[in-house]
Amino acid sequence: MNGVIHGVKGLLTFLSSPLLG
Repeated sequence: MNGVIHGVKGLLTFLSSPLLG
C-alpha cells in the first residue's frame, strides 16, 4: 500500500512540475 501512495505522489509531482516551472 505504501508503494501505491509513493507512486501517486510521484505522479502528482510529475504532472505539477510543468505547471510550477
